[in-house]
Amino acid sequence: MTVSVLIPQAGDPPAPTVELDPIAVVPGSDSTPVSGIIQIPQGTVPESVTLQIGGGDPITIPIESLQGPDENGNYRFSINVPSNQLQPGTPVEVIATVRDPQTGKISGPGEDDKTVPPTGNPPAPIVGLDPITVPPGSDSTPIPVSGIIRVPEGTVPDSVTLQVGGGNPITIPVESLQGPDENGNYRFTVEVPGHQLQPGAPVDIIATVRDPQSGATSTPGESQQTVKTEPDD
Repeated sequence: MTVSVLIPQAGDPPAPTVELDPIAVVPGSDSTPVSGIIQIPQGTVPESVTLQIGGGDPITIPIESLQGPDENGNYRFSINVPSNQLQPGTPVEVIATVRDPQTGKISGPGEDDKTVPPTGNPPAPIVGLDPITVPPGSDSTPIPVSGIIRVPEGTVPDSVTLQVGGGNPITIPVESLQGPDENGNYRFTVEVPGHQLQPGAPVDIIATVRDPQSGATSTPGESQQTVKTEPDD
């Protein structure tokens, strides 16, 4: 079933930023929590939150069930879903809108989606590359490329690989990661020769995690940035 959403009009508030947590189905469990975060723009309030699992009927998450806001304007949601609906490979999407209480206008949708991982494998980490901006004339200078890896609870980093354009993959040693912090985030930094970071070159980071109890590894979490050049003074 298709979820109907409002098309934003001029003067509508900006859409919220939505992020689903990795989905981990416990084998044999009757229900599984599906949770995430909604960051709403300043001056707005949550209007609607809808969960879509595969081709099933949309599930409305009551606004009054949201936890928040915190000091950053974030709300958290969590809803228990029958585990038999979360078969491996099933797409799960959350769609949220906000409302301007002064004008009554409603934003366009903010969305995020995840795929239910294979049974027995941990969910993939969430990976983010920092923007890559290279000063002019840096061909002979090592340039730091950095980012963040958020590992699901109960897992540890297993592999981290950097791919710059069509070059050879660069393995980032797991023992070189900084972390975890209180949110389960690890940071990485690796120096790349400046001549490899040409303007417009795609840079990908690919990471997996491992369940130390079962030894099972996740599918990869990935992120990409495009190299930009700092303007000349």
